Amino acid sequence: MATPLNKAVHRVVEIDGDKYLASLEPETQQYPASYALRKMRTSKCKRTPIATLAPEAVQAIQPTPIRVPDAAPSFTAADVKSMVAISPMDYKLKVEVLRAVDELLAVEELVKPEDNK
Repeated sequence: MATPLNKAVHRVVEIDGDKYLASLEPETQQYPASYALRKMRTSKCKRTPIATLAPEAVQAIQPTPIRVPDAAPSFTAADVKSMVAISPMDYKLKVEVLRAVDELLAVEELVKPEDNK
């Protein structure tokens, strides 16, 4: 869960071998909510209002549309069994998986609607 920015958050970061103090600072009477970067052991600080960063950040996190195929791929029981047979899993596990596939097929046969002729 996100928390409101009501007090500054500081982290030390290293950029090109130099240490900096990166801060997220809440809005004050003097400054708007901002991102600040200050080189360690100096008093000079570069502040950037978060509002100016937001348009770029929002655009950068837009989700990429995912193309969903029209129909999901379907496999026959023989396909599944052959994929399991060639997989590099433990022999005992392989036998259990093949047994589970057989049991699923048996259940499918029981619930399969009969063809209306």
